[in-house]
Amino acid sequence: MSKISLPSTRLLFKLGLGFLATLLLFARIGYSYGQTNHSISDAILQGSIQIQASKLIDPNSSEKVQPGTPVQLSVIVENKGSQASPKGDIYLCYGFAKPLDKENGSILFQTEKQTFPSIDPGKSVIISFSTPHLLPSILDFVRNDWTLREYQAIAVLNGEEHLIGSLAMTFSAYYYPGMHKEFPTIISVPLP
Repeated sequence: MSKISLPSTRLLFKLGLGFLATLLLFARIGYSYGQTNHSISDAILQGSIQIQASKLIDPNSSEKVQPGTPVQLSVIVENKGSQASPKGDIYLCYGFAKPLDKENGSILFQTEKQTFPSIDPGKSVIISFSTPHLLPSILDFVRNDWTLREYQAIAVLNGEEHLIGSLAMTFSAYYYPGMHKEFPTIISVPLP
């Protein structure tokens, strides 16, 4: 059996420590890169999309929405910032997620635009949409690539569109809301 000499053991130990220090440095750089410092004059809006069956086909099923069921769409808009948000418009659409969102034919469904008021920091508002919407049949779900699409909450503030939340749909025999993704979006508010 060959023994590793003492100098080579020290060298391996030093290399291991150097490698560990390098990994910690990269982790710290990556963590600080993800952190953003926003100024006191920013509102941070995020939206949580809610889908509620207007009429359940099976009244004994809770949260189970069958294909072809009419649904009511709403969004909870919350201000996570330190400044009141400006007034704006919001609408929901069902289309491809980024980077395919601007493709021709991406949007299969879109609600009317609703106006929402200025939202104070830490407060939220619920906005309901009256545009009728039916969930598709399983065949339409597959044929129209609904698996690649998601419900998107688009806020229109100062003439610019901002994605503030999305909701993907999954299905087996029923439709289930998938993972909610809320996108905190910084909205700069001009100081008075």
